[in-house]
Amino acid sequence: MKSLSSRLTILSDNTSASSWQVEHGFSVLITLQGNEGEGNPSILFDVGRGALLANVHNYGIDLSTVGTIVLSHGHYDHTDALKEVIQSASLAEVYASSLILGQHYSMRGGSARYIGLSDATRQVLSDLASRFHLVSGVQSLFQDSLFLADGIPRICDFENPSPLLFLNPECTVPDSIPDELILWFATSQGTVIVTGCCHAGLVNTCEYVRSRTANAPIHAILGGFHLAGVGEARLEKTARYLNTLGLTHLIPCHCTGAAETDILSSLLPGKVIPGYAGLSLSLP
Repeated sequence: MKSLSSRLTILSDNTSASSWQVEHGFSVLITLQGNEGEGNPSILFDVGRGALLANVHNYGIDLSTVGTIVLSHGHYDHTDALKEVIQSASLAEVYASSLILGQHYSMRGGSARYIGLSDATRQVLSDLASRFHLVSGVQSLFQDSLFLADGIPRICDFENPSPLLFLNPECTVPDSIPDELILWFATSQGTVIVTGCCHAGLVNTCEYVRSRTANAPIHAILGGFHLAGVGEARLEKTARYLNTLGLTHLIPCHCTGAAETDILSSLLPGKVIPGYAGLSLSLP
């Protein structure tokens, strides 16, 4: 793998800087450097529900430079703004898991609710035709400098799928979100991983990436980690595992949970940077 440097800017999240719009959603802009012959490609990982449209307008971020859009999985809070985003990123290639067109339902709140792709998003994906790429397994981009993967093996005994997610409207068939894509690339300090919700589990995700990178150190992990409400026992086990990786930065966003982020901060002193819309950081 080529070693890259990057700037990551969170455009949509459940929390935000004071002047940025906030929403229950997620989107991060990744700008890579170090690809000779490839320019400095910009990747939009998830598009949220629409807050990023105001945020990029207010802060002069040009989505027309985005050449690649990655949809981490088929939940509305990661995909709803695609129709508007693609109007600005009009030449972007869109990548998603081959399973993204499946159905998703939630029982959070006590009643069944559809949380999958909207009809508008499905139409955009259909209209994109040859610019819509379905990933099954591992996909490399930019001359093997950045990687996407779905189908993360579930091997960790304490990372269980959410009991509130289902594949059918009757909410009788559990949903492990098999359509979730993760993204990673190498830097001079180790691997950077970006996740949308990390439904496969943070330990499972890291172990899979390490298996694909000859166990290279993991420098930073940014994204939603789906840890809200999991309890301190799982958080402690997760932190113990992360401490074995040589991790420098953990940037919890979106579905990680505010209380859970605080606990991780105490368990991983000096390593946790709470994510929020408006946060921008450079990684060597």
